[in-house]
Amino acid sequence: MSGIEVVGLLLGVFPLCISAMEHYEQEKRVLGTFWRIRKSHRKDLGKLKDCQLKFKLNMKELLLPLLLDDVIDRVEYEQLLADPGGPGWKDESVDEALANRLSESHQRYLEILDEFSETMMKLTKAVKVDDPEFQSLISKDQAALNPKTDAQKLLMTRANFKFQAKRVKYSFSGATRDILLDQIEKYNGTLESLLATNDRVSALAQITSKAAPRSMASKIVQYWRHADRIFTLMTEAFKCHCKSMHYANLWLSHRPAGTVDMSMVLKFSQGIVSIDKQPWKERPLQIKLAGKASQSSQGAICTLASSKANLLSMNSTLLSASTITKSVNLTSPSVSSITLNMSSVVSNSTLSNLKHKGLCQSVCGHNEDGSCIGCLIDDDNDANYTVLLTTTLPDASTSITLADALTSRPPMSRAQRYAIALTLASSHLQLHSTPWLSQEWRIQDVHLPVSLSPTRKVLYNEPYLQTVFESQPSLTKQKDMSFATLGICLLELCFGMLLEEHHLWEQPCFAQGKNNPIIRQAVASEWLEEVAGEAGPEYAAALEWTLRSAPAVAGCGSSGKWRADFASMVIQPLQRCYEFMRPT
Repeated sequence: MSGIEVVGLLLGVFPLCISAMEHYEQEKRVLGTFWRIRKSHRKDLGKLKDCQLKFKLNMKELLLPLLLDDVIDRVEYEQLLADPGGPGWKDESVDEALANRLSESHQRYLEILDEFSETMMKLTKAVKVDDPEFQSLISKDQAALNPKTDAQKLLMTRANFKFQAKRVKYSFSGATRDILLDQIEKYNGTLESLLATNDRVSALAQITSKAAPRSMASKIVQYWRHADRIFTLMTEAFKCHCKSMHYANLWLSHRPAGTVDMSMVLKFSQGIVSIDKQPWKERPLQIKLAGKASQSSQGAICTLASSKANLLSMNSTLLSASTITKSVNLTSPSVSSITLNMSSVVSNSTLSNLKHKGLCQSVCGHNEDGSCIGCLIDDDNDANYTVLLTTTLPDASTSITLADALTSRPPMSRAQRYAIALTLASSHLQLHSTPWLSQEWRIQDVHLPVSLSPTRKVLYNEPYLQTVFESQPSLTKQKDMSFATLGICLLELCFGMLLEEHHLWEQPCFAQGKNNPIIRQAVASEWLEEVAGEAGPEYAAALEWTLRSAPAVAGCGSSGKWRADFASMVIQPLQRCYEFMRPT
């Protein structure tokens, strides 16, 4: 007999024993002798009812996780408790689920149930449950009793000596019943204690398994500090007169481990640039946290990073700008040509702090992919960032916006849209409160490279933003619309269509407000009601937090509690949605 069948048997035996003891009490009352054993009998009966209730509660606690995990439904759960020994108690899937629930405690739990069952069988004998003749005579007596007849005289004149002898024997079995009831109480306590301990251990195991993700989430939450420092250090490292003309394509990615690693393409906004008649080409860069600044001096040797990640020491040419002249020649109505003339001084000095050397000049002086062009050292925060030329970024000379991708044909797949939604949400956490990210998210500002192959394939997994290296914005307090606008982007990715295509804009009260942030947010809130049916409850909950809860918590500052909440309430649900849809 399986463990689950034993449970059903025990649940069924309790009512039989209680019924037998209650019948006995009624018979003794009729005979007028109940007063002699009333106290001890009622104590035993009450103890048995307590044992039944405690055992039933233990079984509810045992079975409830099966209901929560959809192993059984509510009807099956109620049926198991209402029909001990029924077909539900023989279900192998239920027995297997309980084995998984009890884990290491499973074997001992079954042993206790077997001992429990043996004791209950002894109790049934002690209360004459297993004596058909005794039970049938009790039932006949019950049927014969009438409140309006002299039942006492009827029973006293009955010549059933065998029945009376068994009833006397039952009366003298009280001590045995007490011992058995004590054992049943003990088994109930052991089952309760074992289950509680098992659940505590399981809970601790789950906490331990989640400790690593929480640690990773902590790194993600603090990522923005590094992003902010890198922007400041890069801005300070532009020593050239063309500083305002530089911008970067910053690649966006979800970083579950919180690794400080920023990829970008450094570009020049005014067309073709030459230094000493050599063209200034756009440079794909990778900036990584190398360690603490205190562990290396500003003149420390910067290492090479090959495409295979092997680091070699190198000597490089140090360009020293002695004279800079700039001339602009309009070669076409849309493109200007800028020439920077610099006299160079060859030196065997090792590459060092780009803040002193100049980022623009250093980038121009390196052509070897994978080489280290220098370091960005933040003495104030004791951080050292290595700047490398990389070949891992795709060619973005041709690109489309995410808005174009949503409206193009063939349409983006759900998995592609969910992947970008996760990337944008994660990037919001990484870049919010830094100059890399503007005050608003717009799906038109997210770019996707288009491959140069004949198929012209859109690289949906390579989104990037464009950022200009300007001075830090003024501290003028402005309303933060980034959460609301991010929520709108996530809505558009959920449904695969732009907010402007929503049917609410056809109503006169909305028609004139497509550029009004408040009206756009109102339309987004209405659209939010449809998300659960389209993408499920987790995606809907993430959007609910972004559009409605975020404004209330984001005011606590750039390093406020909202970042941890955002990671758990938005990023993690979106990650689960994407992983569910991700092709295997």
